[in-house]
Amino acid sequence: MKKILKYKDYSFKINVTLFFQVEKRIDGKRLHKVEVESLDGYEIYFTPMMCESDDLKITIELIETKVKEWVDDIEGDSEKSPEQIILEEMGFKSTSI
Repeated sequence: MKKILKYKDYSFKINVTLFFQVEKRIDGKRLHKVEVESLDGYEIYFTPMMCESDDLKITIELIETKVKEWVDDIEGDSEKSPEQIILEEMGFKSTSI
């Protein structure tokens, strides 16, 4: 299954491979694989994550958070004030007078 994540001016594809690995026994673990790929041609290095069914939602949310942190680091948002970040997310642009 696939999902497109858009954050600021960046787009990423999150791929989830259900039942990537299944233990062949009663009540065996069912592992799913979650991967991230940049659609904009950026080299983004995220190790594919494996998780069980109970942790699938948490794992995807964690990956989305990590991708957003990566974008913020690339754009240097760590040097911006919280107010600047809020205004930019609302569509405001920085201007120099």
